[in-house]
Amino acid sequence: MNSINHDTCSSCNLCTEVCPAHIIIPSNGTPTAFDENKLHLCIKCGQCMAICATNSITIDGLEYGKDIVDLKEFAADYDRFRCFLLQRRSVRNFSDVPVPNMVIEKIIDSVSLAPFGADASNINITVVNNKDILANALPLLSNFYNNIEKWFKNPFIRYMIRRNAGENSYRTLRDHILPMVKIGHYDIKNGIDNITRRAPSLIIFHSQKGTPEAIEDSHIKLTYALLATHALGLGATAIGLIPPAINKDKKIREVFQIPQSEVALASLIIGYPKYHLKKGVVRRRFNVNYLSNETVK
Repeated sequence: MNSINHDTCSSCNLCTEVCPAHIIIPSNGTPTAFDENKLHLCIKCGQCMAICATNSITIDGLEYGKDIVDLKEFAADYDRFRCFLLQRRSVRNFSDVPVPNMVIEKIIDSVSLAPFGADASNINITVVNNKDILANALPLLSNFYNNIEKWFKNPFIRYMIRRNAGENSYRTLRDHILPMVKIGHYDIKNGIDNITRRAPSLIIFHSQKGTPEAIEDSHIKLTYALLATHALGLGATAIGLIPPAINKDKKIREVFQIPQSEVALASLIIGYPKYHLKKGVVRRRFNVNYLSNETVK
């Protein structure tokens, strides 16, 4: 139960300011308190506990020292941050060195620090750190994508794909995946794996069907995982091929042990890079429209 210890509360009202749902009533002749009529709106973000200097706030399910921890001194430096981002590249060539579970745990720990929309626990994670499972899944994934050309030749199936996938996903299939299928890019008969890239590890983000903001949250968590992977000296690449295959193919779902009631949202392959780039790649800037009082050069 959410509560405030009035014996230690300093009535600074900072908790009322940072609460995104505004469910804390500020002290105005009365003690600072949670609005009981709005408690169901609490998303357990922990902001109020994190800003309380006297540790006077209790949120159901959160604890000081475990979920709310003291911050270490850290001076953010943009130049170093940009250098870090510049060094991170999508890695598709991996060495044969397996990734220890303790390293994967550090990646998962970093993912747990990612911001979220409405529920911090709405995304589930499956870690596939088993080369045999990946080897068993690869032929199924290859067969799934090799069938796309046949599906697109059928007007009715093509219509259903467009209707169910949505315009953006449909165009991705038509303009990017299908051309690759036609040249045998996902066919493993030639001994080349262009799906899992022979990575030793795979992380899959999934959630219950219909979970609010699950897609957005999974992509944020994926980004945190990519950055953590780079910080740990590993390489990774977000793989958009795997989630759709899991969602549409029962056998692939069973190999990865994703519950039938859940939908796969995002995935990334992980491993130690086989090669190290000597230079960074600077992308062209996006088209940016500034609505500002200050002129931006």
